[in-house]
Amino acid sequence: MVTFGGLLLLGGRVADLSGRRRVFVAGITLFGAASLLAGLAQSQGTLVGARALQGVGAALATPAALALVTVLFPVGAERVRALGIWGGLSGLGFATGILLGGAITDLASWRLVFLINFPVAVGTLAVLPRLVADSRVTDRRGFDVAGAVTVTAAMTTLVYAVLKSSDYGWRSPTTYALFAAASGLLGAFGVIESRSAAPLIPAGVLNRRATLVPNLLQVLLGASAISTLFLLTLYVQQVLGYTPLQAGLAYLPLAAGVAGATVVANHLVPRIGPRPVAAIGLATTAAGLTVLGHAPVAADYATDLLPALLLVGLGAGLSFVSITTAALAHVAEAAAGLASGLLSTSVMLGGALGLAALAATANARSDDLIGA
Repeated sequence: MVTFGGLLLLGGRVADLSGRRRVFVAGITLFGAASLLAGLAQSQGTLVGARALQGVGAALATPAALALVTVLFPVGAERVRALGIWGGLSGLGFATGILLGGAITDLASWRLVFLINFPVAVGTLAVLPRLVADSRVTDRRGFDVAGAVTVTAAMTTLVYAVLKSSDYGWRSPTTYALFAAASGLLGAFGVIESRSAAPLIPAGVLNRRATLVPNLLQVLLGASAISTLFLLTLYVQQVLGYTPLQAGLAYLPLAAGVAGATVVANHLVPRIGPRPVAAIGLATTAAGLTVLGHAPVAADYATDLLPALLLVGLGAGLSFVSITTAALAHVAEAAAGLASGLLSTSVMLGGALGLAALAATANARSDDLIGA
């Protein structure tokens, strides 16, 4: 998460300048190789290093892929439909990954969770050049190296600070120092960008309402959904006693809800626009999370968990499609990779923030209960 979150913005901009297909191919190659290394790892150090390389590969491939989808279709109904499909598949992939992760871990080995990525990467590399033409910004005025180094250091420090805050404590000097360092680096990046002849982030990209609002919603969705599903996995296995396979199967209604909502959203967004669909999706997700928040220690799946999972799945499917469309439907081609990297950074940072906050809250509450 540190390498993925820290490099997403840079990966998106490099894709704009160096060629989106080329950067996507490089990212998939690195991700596939790192997955193979992780699956064959014989030591913790090798596994952690391979995970870091996976993050680098994903930070190159993710914004480049979304940018390719954005620029391959002209502004209008075609792009809206394409982004709707992308958003729906992203949500479905997230839900399916949880399901398959439990099944693979229980029935085979944790190593297969990584090894399964390798043939997928090879297949992608085999067919992509035949299907997708490359694209890049034609008006290149250089590359802001100082800005790239500064913003990457800032984002990496920020992600690390968020992830480790539950370990260090929100009020510890270390946490304060990390957030201060991230803020200082972001400030330095702003100064460098204002003086650069070829800024990494073109002027006007970040101060548009059409950019800021969807990214803020993406942060909130990531903070609520990702962290909740993480804690829910612990809950069903450690409190309710589910096996990893049973936990994975328990998420089937979630995946079904995402899939169904994606189809609905792809019909609604072109007709009524992304704003009302996002509002309905986020409200539905909130309702599902509220139901989950009242699950008892001895929960019954059919009455306590199933309705909540269906609501979260439906809401997440509507939200993924509408937010992605709102963020990228009208973005200029020259900034497609950057805008895609920003959107991916938002959901990742949101997930890290939500997880850190909920983990700290859960730990504090558990300590209080145990002490009582």
